Amino acid sequence: MFSQPNLFPANTISAAIPANAVQPPEDSRPRLLDGPLLAGMAEVPANFDGLKLLDTATEMAKWNDEAHAIGLKVLEEREKEEQAKQEEKARLKRPMHPLSFAPVPAAKAVVAENVSKLYLLTQKRNINPVFDFLQKEVQSFGATLTIGDRVFTAEGPFSSKKEAKEMVARLGVEYLTENPDLGNLLPKTDGVVPSGGQGAVAELNLRCQKLRMAVPEYIIPEKVQGQFSAKLVLGGVSFEEDGPFPNKKLAKEAVAKLGLTHLENASTPASGDTTSVELDRKLHSIVDRHRLDAPKFEITEISVEPLQYRIHLHLDGELIQNPGPFATKQDAKRAVTIQGITFLEEKYKENGENWVELLNIFSQSNMKQMPTYEDFQETTTKQNLWASEVTIPLHASPFGRRDVPFGSKKQARQNAAREAVLWLRKNDYIPEDGPPKKKQKTTQQQQQNALSNTNITSSPLDSTHQQKEISYAQQVNGNPPIPPPSHPPIKTAQHTYHPHTPHPNKKKKPTDICLRQNIHVPTYELTPSATGPFYAGHALFTRSPVIANGRPIGHVENIFGKKNAKEAVARNVVRR
Repeated sequence: MFSQPNLFPANTISAAIPANAVQPPEDSRPRLLDGPLLAGMAEVPANFDGLKLLDTATEMAKWNDEAHAIGLKVLEEREKEEQAKQEEKARLKRPMHPLSFAPVPAAKAVVAENVSKLYLLTQKRNINPVFDFLQKEVQSFGATLTIGDRVFTAEGPFSSKKEAKEMVARLGVEYLTENPDLGNLLPKTDGVVPSGGQGAVAELNLRCQKLRMAVPEYIIPEKVQGQFSAKLVLGGVSFEEDGPFPNKKLAKEAVAKLGLTHLENASTPASGDTTSVELDRKLHSIVDRHRLDAPKFEITEISVEPLQYRIHLHLDGELIQNPGPFATKQDAKRAVTIQGITFLEEKYKENGENWVELLNIFSQSNMKQMPTYEDFQETTTKQNLWASEVTIPLHASPFGRRDVPFGSKKQARQNAAREAVLWLRKNDYIPEDGPPKKKQKTTQQQQQNALSNTNITSSPLDSTHQQKEISYAQQVNGNPPIPPPSHPPIKTAQHTYHPHTPHPNKKKKPTDICLRQNIHVPTYELTPSATGPFYAGHALFTRSPVIANGRPIGHVENIFGKKNAKEAVARNVVRR
């Protein structure tokens, strides 16, 4: 038999039981271990008390329950604090006023049958229908239709603008059907009916395109809420319609009619074959080309019966006067415009001078290099505006300005070339009295040419060959030919060649080879020597990398002179 270990020593038990604990009578205590159960067990110590041990365990369990309850309370308080913080954050994120969203019904499928009928009726009768929409709430619309002086309203509410337009168009169709004689509510212009029922705005744009005028500019301010006026700037002339109009579209249409009336009156020339519009456009073209301030017209009424006018023009810092008298403002403006054009053409020598051509002639005869133009197109507006700069070897910076637009690329290039030619004239490169002339041959060269013509006899093919025979590097790089030697030429015997027989002295030229092979000509990279005028170099086919796999070819070293180095590289390229 195993002996029962003493798990609880007496001193430990006595220490765990409080001293003031009430002890029950010894006889009333239950005897847990009694009878035959203890027969086979070891003797229990005399000081062992099981009841005290049970009381101690009960007390410890009670303490444990109390500690667990306290822990649960702490956790609950922490959860409440965290929840309060989250609610506070959510409250701060919410808007000041709560939003209420109502379900929006799905838009109905609307067939624009009445709208099509309305446009068909209005086009036949030269009527311009004007639609306007009213948004009452979210996805809630109304519409109005204006036909002449009649206004039709469909208040709705409708779930879409298309549905509102269809409903108000039905009212317009009924009105036009009941009034078959109604028509011609828009003034006709030269018998042309605006296509698509677009009205005066579209017709004015079409007229400006035909006359090559600038796009009309509209300014539509809102005087008070819901009431508009309009201003039109057309060819430097302003037109205004005070209105008030209920919407911007009507205001724009009304002021466009004034522009059409102006073009119709201007299309009938007061005298001569040039119309007032063409003269006005020509004046503004010259002003723009020379970056001048806009011309200002001052028309003064000098008498009432009969009505007569005089006019002044402020142009390029000068005052151009025409006392008249003129019967109409149009005649006065036309007369002073002709004076202004004549003044500017005389001042800037516009008549008969082609600046681009003058610059090209000078470049060909003196610089042996054509000017380089760089064009810029303005893309922020719908107008076709251009600027241009030109670069020549005699001047470090380009001529022309990028911030000065012109109506075409040709005008922009003319302006840049004009600045270049004026600079060349100012620095005595080009004479003031006429266009640049080609360089005259010197007396020595003329004598040599005359002597060569008398002493040398050759076939036409040989003559052509002598004129075109230049060095390899000149063919490749476009360098000027080497001047003829100073000593008289040597007499040569006459040679006769068949046109298809190759010339015996004809050399292979890199340019011809490149053209036949449809490849780009090479570029040269020459490096000067530090010890003297010697060069090393090679050629690169940078634009045709398939040749030599883009590696340098035709390498030479220690060649005297830069031109000789180019010649040597060119010969090596041809041999390769």
